[in-house]
Amino acid sequence: MSPSLQNTIRTVIIAVILGGASGVLATALTANYLSQYALELGELTEPLRLTQEKPRAVPQVYAQALDQLEKNALPAVGAVFGATIPSVGFVSADQRAGLVSLTSDGWMLSAEALISSHVVMGEQTCAVDRVLKDALTGLSFAHCDVNSVPVVVLGDGYDLQPGDQVFVVDGPERLFFTEVSSLSWGVASARSSDVPARRVNLAKSFKVLPGASVFNISGELVGMIDPSGDGARVVPFEHVSGAFKSVLEGAKQIDRATLGVRFIDLSRTTGLSSDLTRGIHSGALLSGSQAVEWGSAAYDAGLRVGDIILALDGIFIDSNNSLDDLVVTYDPGSIVRILIDRAGERVEINATLGR
Repeated sequence: MSPSLQNTIRTVIIAVILGGASGVLATALTANYLSQYALELGELTEPLRLTQEKPRAVPQVYAQALDQLEKNALPAVGAVFGATIPSVGFVSADQRAGLVSLTSDGWMLSAEALISSHVVMGEQTCAVDRVLKDALTGLSFAHCDVNSVPVVVLGDGYDLQPGDQVFVVDGPERLFFTEVSSLSWGVASARSSDVPARRVNLAKSFKVLPGASVFNISGELVGMIDPSGDGARVVPFEHVSGAFKSVLEGAKQIDRATLGVRFIDLSRTTGLSSDLTRGIHSGALLSGSQAVEWGSAAYDAGLRVGDIILALDGIFIDSNNSLDDLVVTYDPGSIVRILIDRAGERVEINATLGR
C-alpha cells in the first residue's frame, strides 16, 4: 500500500470518529437544552393550567384597590352641609351632598353647594364663599377658604368600558363597589354638538347623595354620579374638565366651547338612506334644516347640511368618540381642524370654536 493511500485512509477514519463524537456531543447538548427548556416552560405555564384549582385573585385585587382608594382618594372626599356646622366625625341629617377636592387651596366639585353652605373635609371645616354652576351637568365648582387640603388624582372617564370595576363614594365613611354595565349617548336621533350626552351606566343603582364621586380601581376620579339620574349614571369627568380649566383661570362664569351643529351619530344609527350616508358608517352627519346654526362656529367655517364630520384634529369620530365627546374637551376660541366628507370628497377646514 502506497504511503499516499495510507494517509488518505487515516484521514477518513479520523474524520468519521470526530464527526461521530461531535454528533454525540451535539445531541447531548441539545437534549440537555431541550430538557432545561421544557422544565422552565413548565414552571412558567404552571399558573395557567386550568385543570388544577387555583386561588381566586379578585379578593387580593379588591384589597389592593381599596387600600389605594383609602390612601389617595378618601382624604379628598368631604360633604356639604347647610347652615349648621357638624362636629368632626359627622353623621347629620343636614348633609346635602358629597364633594371632592380638586385643588389644595379650596376648589371642590359638588352638586348642591350654595353660598354659605358649610364643607367638612377631614378635620377642616369652612364656609363656601364662591359657587360656579355648570348648567350642562348640574354640578358646581365650590370654593371655600382652606389651605393644604388633600386633592384627588384625576383619571380618564372616557376610558371606562363595560366590566370595569369602580368605587362610588359620597362621603369619607360611605363607599360602594360595583362595575360598569354599559355606555350610552341618549336616545335622540339628532343631538347637539355642544351638549355632552355620554353617560357611564353602573350595574347597580345606589341611594347616594347628589354628586357622589366615582373612582376607578387605581383611586383616580373618573366622574360624578349624575345629579339628575337614579344613582346609576355617571357623568365622566371630561364633561367638566374644560369648565374646571376656566375656573382655575379666574372665570366669573362657566364658559363652554361651541361648534353649533346638530348631527346624527352614524356609529349608533341604522336605517338611514345610502344617499345620506354615502356608505360611511361612522362620523357625524349634519342633517336637517337646523343642522348648522346661523352665526355659529360651524356656520362661519363653511360647514353645510349633508356634510359628514369625520374627525377633529386627527381624532376620528366613531363608536368610542362621539362629536359631542370631543367638542366638550376644547376651550372657547380654540381653532379646530375638521375633516369632513362633502358629497364623497374629503375636505379639511378650520373652525374657531364659539363661547
